[in-house]
Amino acid sequence: MRKRNFGYKLYSFQIYCCYCVLFWKKYGFNFLNGGYLVTQRRRLRFKKNSQEIEKYQKEHAMCLVLKQHGFRVEHLSDEKKDGTYDIHLNGIPADLKRTMGFGNIIKYASEAIKKQNAKIIVFQFDDWNDKFVGKINELKRKKFHGYYFITGKEIEMYEF
Repeated sequence: MRKRNFGYKLYSFQIYCCYCVLFWKKYGFNFLNGGYLVTQRRRLRFKKNSQEIEKYQKEHAMCLVLKQHGFRVEHLSDEKKDGTYDIHLNGIPADLKRTMGFGNIIKYASEAIKKQNAKIIVFQFDDWNDKFVGKINELKRKKFHGYYFITGKEIEMYEF
């Protein structure tokens, strides 16, 4: 969990209080580090198939982890055209990616930046081995920015 100073927490709480409950669902404020999660209510309309519901649930779980690490998270509506990101992370466009293997990490990051207009990528890895380290180092060399955590070890978050 990231430690934040009082000014960050106060500013975060002021922003959190300003979200209109008609348009945003609030998932709580973390007073220890200033993190919060809000989701656009349009995102919560489950009029689609079970695959899209499952996608939302995975994204929501990732957002909760980010909140616990002190990030200000806006989970955006999926009623948008292809080519847009999933969340605002401390006000910065970010895309969420969850993967079991290391093979597509570079591809996913490239698509998030180039096609989805994200500035940051957040990865959740369901598995971890030394090959992942090589891919993370490659992301750094290519000047990609973001965070990652490992399923089952959500208490630790890493920056690249």
